[in-house]
Amino acid sequence: MGRFGQVIITVIGFFVFALVLMVPLTIIGTRPYAMWQFENVVCKETESFYENDRIDCFPEYEKPTYRQCLMRGCCWRRVNWDKDQRIPECYLPSNIGYRVIGEEQGTNLGFYVDLKRLDSPPFFDQPVMEFLRFQVEYQKENRLHLKIFQYRYVERQHLRVYYKYQEEEDHKWRHRFEIPLEYPREERMVGFRDYEVNYTRNPFTIKITRPSSGGVLFDTGIGGFIFEEQFIQFSTLLQTTAIFGFGEHRHKRLRHWVLDWPTWGMWTTNADPEEDSMNLHGQHPFYIGIEPGGDAHGVYFANSNAQEVAIIPLPALTWRTIGGIVDLYFYTGPSPESVVAQHTEVTGRSSIPPYWALGYHMGREDFDSVAGMQELVDRNLEANVPFDVLYTGLEITDSYRMFTYDETQFDGLPEFAQMINDTGRKLLITMTPGVPKHVPEPKTYYHPLYYLEKYGLLVNISNTTTRPVTVHDWAGEVVIPDYTNPLTRDWLASYISLLHDQFPFHGIIITDNEPSNFVNGSKMGCQNRKLNFPPYVPKLQSKMLYQNTICMESRYSLGDHYDIHSLFGLYSSEAFYMAMTEVFHDQRTLLLSRATAPGTGRYAGYWLGKNHFTWDDLRYSLITMLEFNLFGVPMVGPNICGYYDNDELTPSEKVELCTRWIQASSLFPMARFYRGKGQSDADPASWGEPLLGNVRKAIETRYSLLPYIYTLFYHAHLDGFTVARPIFNEFPYEDRGHTWDVDWEFLLGPAILVAPAMEPTNGGSTPVSVYIPDDRFYNYHTGVQVPNGQKGTNITVNIPIDDISMHMRGGYIIPTQKPGNMTYHSRMNDMELVVALSEGDLGVARGDLFWDDGESFEPYKTERDLLLEFFADSNRIDIFVQRYNLLVYKPEIELPIISSIRFFGRRNDPGTRVTVDHDELLPEQINYDVNTRVLLLTGLTMDIKSDHVIEIGATSLP
Repeated sequence: MGRFGQVIITVIGFFVFALVLMVPLTIIGTRPYAMWQFENVVCKETESFYENDRIDCFPEYEKPTYRQCLMRGCCWRRVNWDKDQRIPECYLPSNIGYRVIGEEQGTNLGFYVDLKRLDSPPFFDQPVMEFLRFQVEYQKENRLHLKIFQYRYVERQHLRVYYKYQEEEDHKWRHRFEIPLEYPREERMVGFRDYEVNYTRNPFTIKITRPSSGGVLFDTGIGGFIFEEQFIQFSTLLQTTAIFGFGEHRHKRLRHWVLDWPTWGMWTTNADPEEDSMNLHGQHPFYIGIEPGGDAHGVYFANSNAQEVAIIPLPALTWRTIGGIVDLYFYTGPSPESVVAQHTEVTGRSSIPPYWALGYHMGREDFDSVAGMQELVDRNLEANVPFDVLYTGLEITDSYRMFTYDETQFDGLPEFAQMINDTGRKLLITMTPGVPKHVPEPKTYYHPLYYLEKYGLLVNISNTTTRPVTVHDWAGEVVIPDYTNPLTRDWLASYISLLHDQFPFHGIIITDNEPSNFVNGSKMGCQNRKLNFPPYVPKLQSKMLYQNTICMESRYSLGDHYDIHSLFGLYSSEAFYMAMTEVFHDQRTLLLSRATAPGTGRYAGYWLGKNHFTWDDLRYSLITMLEFNLFGVPMVGPNICGYYDNDELTPSEKVELCTRWIQASSLFPMARFYRGKGQSDADPASWGEPLLGNVRKAIETRYSLLPYIYTLFYHAHLDGFTVARPIFNEFPYEDRGHTWDVDWEFLLGPAILVAPAMEPTNGGSTPVSVYIPDDRFYNYHTGVQVPNGQKGTNITVNIPIDDISMHMRGGYIIPTQKPGNMTYHSRMNDMELVVALSEGDLGVARGDLFWDDGESFEPYKTERDLLLEFFADSNRIDIFVQRYNLLVYKPEIELPIISSIRFFGRRNDPGTRVTVDHDELLPEQINYDVNTRVLLLTGLTMDIKSDHVIEIGATSLP
């Protein structure tokens, strides 16, 4: 070997020696490792510590090894007996988290303190957040706002060591994503508060209590607070096992069962509602807890990243998310209904739907011609089935291009749509959020795509390029408009307006807006970046975040898809809502969105996805409908009798199931029939007899209750209340929580108790267990009072195949109306007040009626409404007009009259002594049934634009 070779070997040896020496030194000297002096792990090993107390320290693995557990700084202890393998052997120590540095600093709304991370190993091989800020805002007496977020600057005197990396931190600083929505902002903290916030300094823990009862709403004393770049975890002890909320999932019970170590993932996805506990189309990180005393509280985690909630039987709750910050809202109720109102005050109150949207909706996904639509309309008109809305699917478009229709296959669509509109009914079309890239032969110029590209209104591949993302759906390769960009709304309004000029429609169904993708990420997959492959993925449909959607680094004007994904449905709904407002100006329209998030109710309703024609799906639809009312999306209902058919059922079994489904859904907030491609029809007329005869009573009952249902939507918009609600929303304190498990029935508003039949009996009567809350109730159809001995108990009611169990709650007055074959006609029919007296010798009742022209935009805000309030006792009914702006806006409007009053629970026969506005009624106008104690007054002519008084005399019964 020559001298040159020896030199080469020497140089290589020197570089190898330097590499071996410098790499460890570099690792050791690089922050944060240089500052880490790990504290001893503190594990709970006492006899008082049970296996049910453990918080999983290795959630990404089912069975980590002992060595893996110790390297993470966790505790390890064998499990005595766990046949389901749910109890973790590797669990969190008690001394992991943060400590307070410095002193508490006051603000206009509360205070803040700074936090420093305790010295412990990181969970994942990624940057940890060394310094955080804990901020408290006392916003209202019943609303508390807490934030924990990465804070850029920390006072040096708060640190025990010299912090020499500030310049480096300034260079690397990147603001963490926060949901950019307009949450309510307060100027000053409130004085009186129904909550109290305390914290400990080392380790840092939070405890929120209710001073009035001593109840604990939130307590992180169990430990486990972790804040890393792509992993945040915090835990709270639960004072109750009565937990409701978290969505969207399909599950059998409304109350979450917390004793079997459940975990629920939340991340919008394109999946049919089939498997229990898996994430579906919506993300709603909100829950209601009912405390042992009956008071309720709510917790909303304002975070849009992929996340999960795990509950251990202690009970305690652990929240894990892979981005954003800890942004929590607490609501103190104290009733569940007031918790919902407080939640919607933060996320946004639902809009009032147009009156016609409360009628029946019918349609198919795969109409192949205008003749097919006409056939559905004709057969239901001939069968005298009322309906108001006709749906079309994507099939009417020209090669699935948005803002088009196939003029060949759907020849005559403009004339047909105009005919539907002229009869008072409405047409709704289906759209996807994407725009096709390629135009099929013959080549035509597709202006929507041109202007999206010209003005840069598309979602891009990443923040380093302007190349748009490409997804694959029904139209082939599709680009996605950036609905977070306000300019996109103007683009959208322009092309919706052009389509509306071709044929009239009054609403849009937005589908595939999770957003959906027929491939995972792209044809080439997604790049190996940390956003696409985070170190931890919550319990979701797939461990691949970009399954059936776009890659996580895709870029919007507001941020990365990693953060925006579960908000896409909300932003697309908002964009379509604003665009439709520009097109229709002063008229309300109807939007339905498949993907939902907190706040969606402001813009759209939801139809519960592609369900199946089974008894289980009927029951699931009731549970999910109630959940979405808790989430603040009251315009909700399933595809009645399923989106998919069920060939495993016999014809008679299908008739019975569809009969019971129609009866139950007739009292849901939204009632729609919609079948998928290649499935048999499911609209009522398609079944013929005996189904038509069996469901006619339920259909007529819905249309008769529309004034009451419309008034409920007014209260949802103004006050944030639910339209359909669980029993516990009105009776949370009853019998130490007996109502918490009642989810086979529901309340329509506060006054109507509905217990549908949801079990097969091969025709005939169905025995149904009906829980009667501890209050006065009457049979809605007969007016007969439920015996006092049955209050607070389950009773068995045999429901004939042509009936549905309904009871009316004492203390309420509801407005009803003679049904018509569509809302346009029923709105003109006479009204009847149903008065149900409360308990006691001086029984009373009250109610109200909201009325307008049924379609003006924001009628309450623009003062184009009419509001009547009703008050009654056993001898008198007062009707007061509280708002009469509608008469100023439309003095020529034709209004219905109140022609009858039905009085439940009147103990005495009034004889002939009844006056209306001091004019005596004729004897034939007064009918009192001694057996049922129902008083019926008929032949009245009271308008709804004036005050009235009805005075009722008394003749004692023997």
